[in-house]
Amino acid sequence: MALTWTLTKSRRIGNLKMVTGTVAFDSSYPTGGEEVAVGDLGMVQDIEMISFGTAGGYVPTWDNTNSKIKVYYGNYDAADGVLIDVPNETNISALSAVPFIAFGR
Repeated sequence: MALTWTLTKSRRIGNLKMVTGTVAFDSSYPTGGEEVAVGDLGMVQDIEMISFGTAGGYVPTWDNTNSKIKVYYGNYDAADGVLIDVPNETNISALSAVPFIAFGR
């Protein structure tokens, strides 16, 4: 499936564009993260970074190398580490209005 972006503000800061809004996840998170296209955020050239707010116990992060949002959850099993990637096809549609701020061109 796909992410649903709601863009609320857009401003220029020097040669960068700043966009704020919310993102909604769907019912089938893919292994390795959700792909993000520059056009999803109204960018033309690239996305420099995306930072996320509170996400119902999950931790979304921006993977700049692969242009994906990876979502982690807490795991207190020392063998796995503190945060692990949400498993393939997990329903995280309850994350329906995660705030974000993004910078790009």
